[in-house]
Parts: sequence; C-alpha cells; structure tokens
Amino acid sequence: MNVGKILLIAILVLSVASAFVGVPYLGLLLALAGVVYGVLAVDDDGKVYFLIMAVTLAMASGSLSAIPAAGDYLTTMLTTLSSAASAAAIGVIVKDIVDRLT
Repeated sequence: MNVGKILLIAILVLSVASAFVGVPYLGLLLALAGVVYGVLAVDDDGKVYFLIMAVTLAMASGSLSAIPAAGDYLTTMLTTLSSAASAAAIGVIVKDIVDRLT
C-alpha cells in the first residue's frame, strides 16, 4: 500500500466518523491530509479529472440533505470529503505551479 491509498482511506474514515461523532481538529486533519494527498498521490495524467471532481463535490455536497433520516449524515460525510478534496486541489495546483517554475 502506498502513501496515497493510506491517506485516501484515512480521509474516508474521517469523513464517515465525522457524521456520527465529534472529531477534534477535524478541519486541520482534513486540510493536512488533503494537501499531502494532492501533492503525492495525484499524478499529471489525473490532475484535471481530480480538479473537476473537487469542484463538483464542493457544489453538490449539500444536495442529499432532503433525504429523511439519512440526509444529514450523508451531507456531513460529503461536506467533510469535499473539504479534503478542496485541500488536495490546492496541493495539486501548488505542485503544478512549482513544476512549471522549475
């Protein structure tokens, strides 16, 4: 297992756990894991796909809130996942800028 897969599993576990229990420093954990994931795990071939996915996830994360009983949990999971994806997108963008400057 490489670092990217481990970070992705950690992000998914944090997203699911945040819907049911309070996770201290959740935003910080998601931001750090997201940026590191974006720098290390997203390759040049998948960066456009990843950036589109991050924007789409940010726009659609609240769309499941109307589902009775499960909507709030699903919205919380998608919102935290969206936070990590946005941080990873920043990592992808910064990595691309550095690659273009060197």
